[in-house]
Amino acid sequence: MMKSALSNDGNAILEFFNLQNSEVDKVDLHTADGVLIADIELVDQKPPCKYCGMDRIRIKERPVKIIKHSNAVGRPCQIRYHAHRYKCLCCGRTYFEHNPFVFKAQKISVLTVTSILEDLKNPAETFSNVAKRYNISPTSVASIFDQHVDMKRLPLPRYMCIDESYSFHSEKSNYVCMFVNFETGDPIDILPSRHMDVLLEYFRKIPLEERRNVEIVGIDMWKTYRSVVKYVFPRAILSADHYHIKQDMHRKADRIRIRVMKRYQSDSDEYHLLKHFSWLIFKQKDARDKEGRLLFDPKRPGKHNKHFNQELNYYDLLELIKAIDPELTEAIDLKDKCNDFYNNSTYETAEKNLKVLIKAFRSAGSQDMIDFGNTLAEWKQEVINSFIVVNHEYSVDTGDGHVVSRKIKINSAVMERKNSSVKTIKKVTMSMGNWERFRNRVLYALRSDATYHLNPIDTPKPRKNYKFKETRNHR
Repeated sequence: MMKSALSNDGNAILEFFNLQNSEVDKVDLHTADGVLIADIELVDQKPPCKYCGMDRIRIKERPVKIIKHSNAVGRPCQIRYHAHRYKCLCCGRTYFEHNPFVFKAQKISVLTVTSILEDLKNPAETFSNVAKRYNISPTSVASIFDQHVDMKRLPLPRYMCIDESYSFHSEKSNYVCMFVNFETGDPIDILPSRHMDVLLEYFRKIPLEERRNVEIVGIDMWKTYRSVVKYVFPRAILSADHYHIKQDMHRKADRIRIRVMKRYQSDSDEYHLLKHFSWLIFKQKDARDKEGRLLFDPKRPGKHNKHFNQELNYYDLLELIKAIDPELTEAIDLKDKCNDFYNNSTYETAEKNLKVLIKAFRSAGSQDMIDFGNTLAEWKQEVINSFIVVNHEYSVDTGDGHVVSRKIKINSAVMERKNSSVKTIKKVTMSMGNWERFRNRVLYALRSDATYHLNPIDTPKPRKNYKFKETRNHR
């Protein structure tokens, strides 16, 4: 038997839907198998006919609509909504009153849907975990996401970064290409391939006036990006990301380390140093530990090394590594020169300093270091452009209180963080083979101001192609 008195649980349910006690005619709350069941009937508002506008109507029936509501008053909940179905006495047509509990054509409550969409902003959330949380199926969660999330491309910014991530596999490519607004850190859009024809087709669809707004594009050393930027962004200059430049240099230095290490037995001092302390080779000369102490300070206290059976600090270990082979020593010295170039150069001095650096690498005895010198020469202008200051960041020194200014240059730090999240989404999302869902999930999770559609998106259903049987002409 339904009754009009509301308990605290009933008020909690109705308050979310912005319903007053006066709007509820009858309500009955009871529990079955640990689920709170709310039988609700609203006050008859006598809405005029939706078709003819006349108000001569009557309630024809009160069918019960079962609504899943998995996040109410701290326990699973099911709403049994006794909906008013009206019949117009003028035109004879029937219609339902407004349903405040669900979106159109859904059987899951508004609160559950919005809670699911909020949870999916976390890149690490899986559709399965969210489904368990709200007592629905993973397919329902995916369907809710598809119905409410449709991420559009953001306008092209002044400063943009382009990079790829090995995260979505299709017939044409295994890489996802992402464009990021360097100033905000928000992804502009992503594409399922980094191939030139895909990129050119995409950017050529953007109006030329918008493309003229792009001033600097930060890229790695993928030549396709350089060609595409020159074709589609008439005013933009290219900046080669210093992280990828150093990464290439470290890769070549590591190749030398491995080649030298393979000359020695696995129980030798040289093998032990190159195997277990190789990370020292790639540290900067002025690197510091978590406490702020210099890593390669000769006076730094050492630690007991079981292999050598003596106290050794990081400075001692690096000197032992340098003494193993002159080719490796040369690579370490050139690595330090490369770091000094990036640490001490400005846009005004970069061209002069880069010429000296290229000459040093090309004069090396190792072919790997010569090849890196040739890489620097090939990307010379892009390397110089990477020293352009695009902004300043100010902070207050906690020691003496003076303002500290830090120059901001185009770099891929923001891209690397985004790519890490993209790979996380690839591992957890139900979108293998569904590019649109994967794209929407990535942009929805990574944009700072991402929102969803309150009402389900109306997507046109594909028209079916019917096959008609051939008919014979009878004479």
